[in-house]
Amino acid sequence: MKIYWLLPIALLAACTSVQRLIPANTAATVGAGWSVQSNEPWMQFGLRGEEWWSKDGVFLNQLKFIGEVKPGEHVFKSRVANKNKDISPLYRAGMSTREIADLIQDGFKAAGFIDVKMLKLAPSRFRGAEGFRLELEMATSKGLLYRALIVGNSAAPVLRYAAYQAPAEYYYGRDLRSVEALLASLQ
Repeated sequence: MKIYWLLPIALLAACTSVQRLIPANTAATVGAGWSVQSNEPWMQFGLRGEEWWSKDGVFLNQLKFIGEVKPGEHVFKSRVANKNKDISPLYRAGMSTREIADLIQDGFKAAGFIDVKMLKLAPSRFRGAEGFRLELEMATSKGLLYRALIVGNSAAPVLRYAAYQAPAEYYYGRDLRSVEALLASLQ
């Protein structure tokens, strides 16, 4: 009996590891060394030093904590994208908030999203300091509409932010208040 169909499952299991369930009303430390409090349960995933959270699976909703993007690094800290530094959206120290918003938009485009549109860019608090709030809308190549909320700051020579993305039709709106409360709790 041929079991070639098991190979993709085995490869996926080898590359992705569910680190743990973050129970509701529990403080957790995220990869950036930040403390966060969630009032709803999330699954914490990791892959080669990168970390993201999801409630329903990373294609349905995803919360990523980017602790430190240094000058010259890809805005999403993506190892694959770093191989193409000549075309990748790379962070530079001293970028304005608008330049960072454009950089993040370029990151989503480089990740394969199309029609990436900025809905809102506004000042906001992030981890107790001045920061920004960026809202985007974009689509997959198959036409599925996504929304994203990014909050962060670049007051230091590095960029620090958290990004939430989900399909616009149901998941984004369903979890937005919970995500906003979680992001407000970042320390």
